[in-house]
Amino acid sequence: MRAAYVFGPAARTGVLRPFRLPNVTLEPLTDAHSATPPDALLVFAGDGTVHHQLGFLVKTRTPLLVVPCGSGNDFAHSIGIHTRKDAVRLWQSFCIGATEVRELDVGAISPLAEGIALPPGGEETLFCNICGAGLDSAANRAANNMTAFSRAHGGYSLAAFFQLLLFPAEKFKVSTRDSHGQWVGWLQERALMVAVGNSPHYGGGIRITPKARLDDGKLDVCFIREASRRRRFQLLPVARRGLHLTLPEVEYMQTQQLRIETETRLEVYADGEFAGNTPVEIRVRPRALRVIAPPA
Repeated sequence: MRAAYVFGPAARTGVLRPFRLPNVTLEPLTDAHSATPPDALLVFAGDGTVHHQLGFLVKTRTPLLVVPCGSGNDFAHSIGIHTRKDAVRLWQSFCIGATEVRELDVGAISPLAEGIALPPGGEETLFCNICGAGLDSAANRAANNMTAFSRAHGGYSLAAFFQLLLFPAEKFKVSTRDSHGQWVGWLQERALMVAVGNSPHYGGGIRITPKARLDDGKLDVCFIREASRRRRFQLLPVARRGLHLTLPEVEYMQTQQLRIETETRLEVYADGEFAGNTPVEIRVRPRALRVIAPPA
């Protein structure tokens, strides 16, 4: 078996040792693997590094094993990999043919130009976890400017706390496609943020889209309206536990495709990484990602 690997910022070469098995060749991922894909890709990192490999993984259909070595590891946790020991056991099982590869959805973000999205695959940014615009994107930007130690010890939560104080509500327009393929407005009002989830949580466990499933062919959308500063601080702990869906400031839906437009051009972040600016169109790509993971 021939496998490739990618290291995130916090990984060290020593983490490879338990993954070196008889009859398994491990080599760093290079551009040459696009033409001759490996039998598996091991990513020793968190959500951001996984995010940057999605294009290769979806194009080549290479099975992914995530070894959690990042600051949040939300995607790994969502698929049932909570520790490096979990990943080692899965790898050993996969190498003897005893572990089934799961097929999961991904989200795809396309920039909108004069209300027209670029063709699928054109300038798409793929995401496996959650993307969004507004307060959470501002928090992601701030967290990414922190030290690695700070990010690994509540950096996103700290950044979100300050953005609750500072971020001004913006006017959002969110549209979806109806059963006839026509775009229909869902909400158009001032809001703190819109999050689009392929999985339930981000930011180290904040369950912003708690009903999301990685293989249901849908994206979950959480819209949080404008709120006073006092009310914002009441919302954060509730959202962390995924208990915010019944609050009057929150609207929630599931869809296969949506558009996010804003009065002011806002940054869009996906899996904790910068993914462009509004306006954008976002769609689900069902079962596009193959992962080595425990059964659902």
